[in-house]
Amino acid sequence: GILRQGLRIAPPEAPVSGFYVGKGVYTADVVSKSAEYCRVAQRGGESADALLLLCDVALGAPYVIAHGKYVTPRDLRAAGLHSTHCVGRYAPDAAYDRHVAVDDD
Repeated sequence: GILRQGLRIAPPEAPVSGFYVGKGVYTADVVSKSAEYCRVAQRGGESADALLLLCDVALGAPYVIAHGKYVTPRDLRAAGLHSTHCVGRYAPDAAYDRHVAVDDD
């Protein structure tokens, strides 16, 4: 896992579904989508813990698609883009957006 081995892009043991739109770090704006990718091994019949990280992600200039398409870093660079944003069927309700001022002191 990440905690033991560090964050690795496309390790050999990653499932094929891990490359839906190319190799890289995947994030989601809907927690239920991220939860689908959490696999927890049961040990001795006890339930194990799973962790989800809340991240602030800077996409830069994204390549926006509505379905999976394998995109290479070369494709992104050639188009002057920084990331791939695959738009799903569901999105967070903007009515619940909250903005928090952070004091840098």
